[in-house]
Amino acid sequence: MSLTIELPEQMERELQERSRNEGKSASEYIRDALGKQFSSRKTLDEILAPFRLSFAESGTTEEELDALVEEARQEIWLEKQARETKA
Repeated sequence: MSLTIELPEQMERELQERSRNEGKSASEYIRDALGKQFSSRKTLDEILAPFRLSFAESGTTEEELDALVEEARQEIWLEKQARETKA
């Protein structure tokens, strides 16, 4: 795929300098940078996988988790109310 983009002058100078410092053409530098960006992005499923595994191994039910979340939400709300009352 071929793509043409317009860069502000300062960004173009920075690109030229960085690519030169790495011994690459500007196209190679950008291609490598995009490759790193795309490969480092995780899907939501990948991000949540450890939590889901931990939850499954814990034996906690969804109802128990809901209760814990609600309890934490309530505590946060009460703390916020206390701060606003003092202000």
